[in-house]
Amino acid sequence: MAKRLKLFGCPDAYTCVDLNRLSEPQARATAQVAWGVFNTLSMTAQFCLPATTEYPPTLPMPGKARLGKPTLGSEHECSSSANSTAPSSDSDARSQPRNRTKRGRSPAISDTFAAFCELWVISSQITWVYQHDTSPGHSSQAFALEKYSKLLSWADNLAESMERDEHSPSHVLACHMWFHGTVLYLLRPFIPSDKQHGFKFWSPSADQIPAFFAASVEQLKDLVEVYALYPESMYSIFGHTALIHVANAVASDITNPEWRPYFLSCIRAYQALYSSFTVAEVIAGGLLSMVVRKGGMDMTEALGLLQDLRARKGPRAGGRATGMFVTDLDLAVTDREAARVDRLIENLEEMTILDEFTQGVI
Repeated sequence: MAKRLKLFGCPDAYTCVDLNRLSEPQARATAQVAWGVFNTLSMTAQFCLPATTEYPPTLPMPGKARLGKPTLGSEHECSSSANSTAPSSDSDARSQPRNRTKRGRSPAISDTFAAFCELWVISSQITWVYQHDTSPGHSSQAFALEKYSKLLSWADNLAESMERDEHSPSHVLACHMWFHGTVLYLLRPFIPSDKQHGFKFWSPSADQIPAFFAASVEQLKDLVEVYALYPESMYSIFGHTALIHVANAVASDITNPEWRPYFLSCIRAYQALYSSFTVAEVIAGGLLSMVVRKGGMDMTEALGLLQDLRARKGPRAGGRATGMFVTDLDLAVTDREAARVDRLIENLEEMTILDEFTQGVI
């Protein structure tokens, strides 16, 4: 639909020149829809749907440039905004001055939306290479470190209102969650699972990629605890990226005494979300199946937690959501189909049946 409407992903997609022929409300709506759809597709491509386009919209990012009828300097603004979406080299990212935009301490939704637009441009480049580029070295450590540098540049150039503090609104925390989740998504293919959990701080002697990964895991663990205090944690799905990444990281090191409380806090968060989102059931079920397979929990306890979640189903909730979601993130690196939640739940149900038939026999 986005291609048919010429929003992005096609040779004749709308440009700033086209927007300048529209009224300001029409131009703003067109840009917001284009970037909103692109952001959603980029977000879901990390866990669910395959990447559908390599190219972001060429329209200016809402909150970054003026939209509507041309005024003096508007061509320059559109050109600058369009250039911000173009791929840049690692050296370009490092050479840019890291000066924060001073916009006061009142965090506007427009600041968060603009930050997400820039983040999803980087994420979409990562996803396209991981899912579609089969050329030699397409997903090398050099590629990962280049994109990591871009992510750091993005973080260093956030508006001051996007800095995280004790007064941050939920949408700012969600943006930080997706930033750290994207770091893990980028670096996961290059580290073994047993190095994902346990680092407390970065040191020059540590291997770069595992240390960068573990640093974002620690940030996400803290964000999970903080976000749980917000009422939005019970009715907004945008914070779930922190839950699924933390659950995967701690389940990869079940010898660490910290793994269990963190994992259970993630399951409880999905239990709270279930009254609003039926997909929370299949995600939690996939995570429980994963941790049973890894030996961290027996089937009786896992099924008990899943039944507790299902007991929270509201009278207006629909049927079971589809299982396209990927929940075993390590497995997804090598076999995305096997990592789908419906496959994992099938495995859990098969193990349950086998356990019932063999109880007292083996």
